[in-house]
Amino acid sequence: MVCMTDLATIYGDSGQSEKALALQMTEVEMKKRAWGEEYHGKLVSISNMCMNLFRMGQCAEAERRQRANLEVELRVENPITQLPMANLAYMLEEEGRFDEAVAVMEVCLPLSEKSLSTNHPQLASNRFTMARVTAKARLARAKEAEGKRGERQERRKARGRRR
Repeated sequence: MVCMTDLATIYGDSGQSEKALALQMTEVEMKKRAWGEEYHGKLVSISNMCMNLFRMGQCAEAERRQRANLEVELRVENPITQLPMANLAYMLEEEGRFDEAVAVMEVCLPLSEKSLSTNHPQLASNRFTMARVTAKARLARAKEAEGKRGERQERRKARGRRR
């Protein structure tokens, strides 16, 4: 099944998303049959499939599946949930939903810090993701506040001209 994952990645990276998705769906079903519904290893495969759906423009479906996947897996604290959570945060970030991405990373990062060594690359990546989405969320809120201030100033100017 590792070969299927690698081949699906190659298909996805080369723009053959449909082939990658079909292969990923097959892989997930094979893992479910081989190891059962409760097997946590399928989580990463499903997450990869969701990222592929996202790249294909099926953003809502990708997010729905990713959230459903995590909802089942978050019942048990499992370090393997980090990658799917980071992927979900990426999807939300790409859609400009920065506060939601921060909320996901607020769950992901402590789990990473608890279960990974301090020099683990996934921990570094998760810290960077948290910093990036937090900065983008702050910037978006600042721009929104600036826009509202500008609107108020325009209304005041308009009222002043009418007098």
